[in-house]
Amino acid sequence: MTQSPWLVYLEEEDHVMNMFHPLFRGSLIKIPGLSDSRICSSSDGWLLMWQYSRRVFFLNPFNKTMIELPDFPRQEWDTLLEKEKWPYMHLPAFSFSSPPTSSNCIVFGIAKSLWADEVSICIIHHGEASWTIHKYIANNLPFMLSNANPVFHNGLVYCLGEDGNLGVFDPHKDDRREECNWTVLDHPHTPPFVLTIADGNRFLVQCNGNLFSVFQGHMGKGVSVFSLDHQTMTWNQVQDLEDHMLFLASQTSLSVEMAKAFDGMGDKIYFPIFPISSCDSSSSRGGMINSCSCVFYSLSTEMYHTFGTSHSSLDICGMKIRRNCAWIEPNFVIPSSKDLKWGLKSSTN
Repeated sequence: MTQSPWLVYLEEEDHVMNMFHPLFRGSLIKIPGLSDSRICSSSDGWLLMWQYSRRVFFLNPFNKTMIELPDFPRQEWDTLLEKEKWPYMHLPAFSFSSPPTSSNCIVFGIAKSLWADEVSICIIHHGEASWTIHKYIANNLPFMLSNANPVFHNGLVYCLGEDGNLGVFDPHKDDRREECNWTVLDHPHTPPFVLTIADGNRFLVQCNGNLFSVFQGHMGKGVSVFSLDHQTMTWNQVQDLEDHMLFLASQTSLSVEMAKAFDGMGDKIYFPIFPISSCDSSSSRGGMINSCSCVFYSLSTEMYHTFGTSHSSLDICGMKIRRNCAWIEPNFVIPSSKDLKWGLKSSTN
């Protein structure tokens, strides 16, 4: 039976990881001791974590197992990004292809470079002892990387641009050759809705075998969903998610087919956003998640709502937004000691 993803988030004040189910009030699992950590991505019940500037590791928060990756070459990465010229450069947007216990696992990261037509990419395959990093120049097509995380789809890595165009990376090409693994596609073009918003959030997610893009206007005013037609390479607007749910966050976006146990959750888009009025105002920090429900957007009403309350809104003004967070699918399977070694090839695929 399909399980609903949970939201994991890190409290900045006490460095405790909390886990929250969108239908239930309160944090269900707490994991302390994650100071100076950033949640980068999630898949198959695993989180990719960044800590202390260069430590990268996988964490399964359901059974608290970890898999260490080789240290990230931070100095080389900063030099490649010309960080001294652009001191506000952020860390890579990460994604990974399969569970870290699989010998097929690939970790991919991408960041904007100093110039709009350049991106810097880092990659590591399961069993490798070091990261490979490169700077790529696009094929004469403009591309401004959005805040959407990369998505592995049909063997390639897709990255969404601010204007709705796509950059594609082939992680299976040999990086030592001169062939360019990075391409900005000339199609699809910008969806009409994107032309009407100057800023906002973008999301990229696989849904029912298709690639979906989601565009959220400034302060949440307006949400539009598009499906990529691979034959015509155009974005087609989606009016109804039918029996699917979307769980969106900058670090990871997921889609889930609705099970009977979750009647009422389908055809909705869930965000890591919480109406402060429904949160526990008695907390010393105020606006805490501990006793409130997250917000979902309905394509039919074109409004934001929460379960168990009469709350509805056209935008997210005055709401609490979780930043250091990700949606994750439950996974309580405890790996073998061999599978917890990144440098060993696993029989699990």
